[in-house]
Amino acid sequence: LGIAEHLEAATSLGWLLEDGTLAMPAGRHLRDGIPEGVRVVLHARIAEALDPGDDGRVAEHLAAGGRPNDAARRLIRRAEERGDADAAGRAAGLSTDPSIVARALVAEANIRRGRGGSAAVVERLGALALRSQAPDVLLATALQRGIQALDQGDLPRARSVCQEAERLVADHGLIDGPCEVAFLQGAIQLGSGDPVAAREAFDRAATCADPGLRVRSLNARGAASAQRGSMDAADRDHR
Repeated sequence: LGIAEHLEAATSLGWLLEDGTLAMPAGRHLRDGIPEGVRVVLHARIAEALDPGDDGRVAEHLAAGGRPNDAARRLIRRAEERGDADAAGRAAGLSTDPSIVARALVAEANIRRGRGGSAAVVERLGALALRSQAPDVLLATALQRGIQALDQGDLPRARSVCQEAERLVADHGLIDGPCEVAFLQGAIQLGSGDPVAAREAFDRAATCADPGLRVRSLNARGAASAQRGSMDAADRDHR
């Protein structure tokens, strides 16, 4: 039988329900009685039928349906929207595309920062950059190392890494690079006690098409505004 015939048979036997999900008895038949190619198609159809907002389940079936990169993107979205570090870790393990893996590791590092464990993720990102030498992965690694330096209170190191990131953007013409570098510049300015310059940098970063970076930039801009307000209040008190 061809794939179309198998799908029709699966539906008529009650294995595949009208909403595209599998009936309970289908699992054994999928393992034992259906060719691999048909099993892949069934998983892909289930992924299409599921609630688009259920990223975890959709990703599971996309991966089983032979679309690991699409599955990884779904899990990255879940990670960024819900702060789910485990979803980001699963995404990094699914894809073989260095750019997608790097995005997953960046998401995981950002989520784990402050909770502990981000350093190990940044090390994995650095190893990926060393292997792939892909410009966007090298940039992601530099930016994460810059944030890591700030976390450790090492402003000179953060500035040095930021200059490295600027060179990567200039040398390779990375489209989103200026926004990503602007976020690090803003964080450095904030750490240096210059909230006005920080707000300007975060405003530039917030123009990025990446929704995750946009949200982080707007949040950071709020922190810069709060710092400026505290400084203004301190000035008034001093007078």
